[in-house]
Amino acid sequence: MYEAFFLSDPDSIAQREQFLNSISSDEGDVNKLEQFSVTEGDLISANKRMKWKNSQSDQIPAKVLKNIFPYIMLPLSIIFSNIMTTGNFPNSFKKAYVLPLFKGKGSVTDPSNYRPICLLSNLSKLLEYVINCRIMSKVEETGLLDDNQHGFRQGRSCTTALTVFSQQIFKDLDKPNNLVLVVYFDLKKAFDSLKHIILLTTLRDVFKVQAYLVLVIANFLFDRTVYIKLGNFISSAFIVNRGIGQGSVNGPHLFILFFNDVGRILYDCSYSIFADDLAVYISDTNLENAVRRIKLIIERLDNWCKSKGLIISFTKTKWMVISKKSIKNLDGIVLECNGNVIERVENFKYLGIIIDDKFNFKPHFELVVKKVCSNIGMIHKNRRLITPHVLKLLINAHINSVTDYCITVWGPSRIKDFYIIQNKINDLLGIFFYPNIRKFFSKRFWKASSNCLESARRECKKAFGSIKYYDLLEKCNQFTVTERLKFFSIWSVYKVMKFGSNVEQIKNIFSSADPNIRTTRNSNNLEVVQHKSRIFENSMQYYSTKLWNSLPLVIKQLSDSNINVRKELNKWILLARDDEFV
Repeated sequence: MYEAFFLSDPDSIAQREQFLNSISSDEGDVNKLEQFSVTEGDLISANKRMKWKNSQSDQIPAKVLKNIFPYIMLPLSIIFSNIMTTGNFPNSFKKAYVLPLFKGKGSVTDPSNYRPICLLSNLSKLLEYVINCRIMSKVEETGLLDDNQHGFRQGRSCTTALTVFSQQIFKDLDKPNNLVLVVYFDLKKAFDSLKHIILLTTLRDVFKVQAYLVLVIANFLFDRTVYIKLGNFISSAFIVNRGIGQGSVNGPHLFILFFNDVGRILYDCSYSIFADDLAVYISDTNLENAVRRIKLIIERLDNWCKSKGLIISFTKTKWMVISKKSIKNLDGIVLECNGNVIERVENFKYLGIIIDDKFNFKPHFELVVKKVCSNIGMIHKNRRLITPHVLKLLINAHINSVTDYCITVWGPSRIKDFYIIQNKINDLLGIFFYPNIRKFFSKRFWKASSNCLESARRECKKAFGSIKYYDLLEKCNQFTVTERLKFFSIWSVYKVMKFGSNVEQIKNIFSSADPNIRTTRNSNNLEVVQHKSRIFENSMQYYSTKLWNSLPLVIKQLSDSNINVRKELNKWILLARDDEFV
């Protein structure tokens, strides 16, 4: 199955040779030998980003390579410079050992239920970091990267993608009688379907990457060999002439360059991209018009994908209608493309956040509560082995990591329900620091009919009611969930105000000061966007702007280190504490 997929429809040998000859004939870089050299400084920078892992290709333990790296930098710089000069990527650097990892569902005999974990040569990855730095610096100079692409780019993340995505939908829903139709596309084996010649031509002609780098990338991609490793068994080699190296450093960046011009055919809609995760959405007051428009967009996208050698998986592609009001007869609407029917859903998990058709994030909040309760249960079981310091670490790792993920996107919509999570955290802290109140949560303790338990019950109630949870939170150096939302919301504004943002849409959210306010006291305020419906008040823009404007002028005018700003912000939040959840 593996061989059948990767060897299907490869670029012909004649095409590859023709392309290599066209690159080799480019004499523009011949006399610029200094650009080929790899310095020790390049290797030091690459090593800072490097994650050393044991690999069959190296025949040397990763720990040994990491420890002797300072002593082999000079010979490595000479070897890597020679590779860059000649454009010949060593075959040993193009070997990959794939360990199939079972996904946990489906038949164990079905190869599609396994996730390939790829082990590459550490020295190959080190060289890739050097190449990657040069390619991406050149690409960023051109300014041609789609601003809607948030994957594998500096200063961008799932949070920035979801912020732009949610903010646009809140704006669309704020308009009278408006609805938003969203299609979440799934590409079948997108990274493994990439055609090399199309990618290399894009690098050379669109992004103007130097000829020597294109030649190195071409030799890096052509004729890669893959071995399947199961225990001590290693298969014979598979020659891969399609896709980008699984687990490679350059792979994700090469894909976003390959996928970059998708925006050219999405000119009449809004869209968000994170690597190969694409969400296309349009707003309209009429559902039939929206469906007709989105069908044309899907057909254009399908044709574009076919021209690139990509395949849309229509069985995994979903669509939904987001609206403030219930829409009748939705089940009678069929969305299809070339005979492929696309399923309509009410909820969809996009970049780790469950988007629902009411856009109130209730299903996502319920998932967060479920995960938090599960993790708190795990901590409860091991509480006798835990010190206060370890408890703090566990709360950060297993509770805050769940609640904090994109909380600025979904948090303002569910802030009234935060007490559910906070009560669970309070109970955990209460039982940990006051073990005697554990009985308070036992059903047997309250259902037992014995009269001798009455005094114990009264004492337990008294102890439980006297707990000061804010003191316990301070012992563990923790904010409440609401306070964490406030902190991250204000911090997002501060970063944009001080450092700007390379995401134009986010920069526009917080960059405008209120022109109607002239007093010195309010000169650092942001303009509160006028809106027509309450749903817009759940947006990050509205919530963060109101919070920022409520800050003392001293904090808004701080221009020193980020550490001092965080300290002042922490003090302000702690002073504003109330009894909302306790």
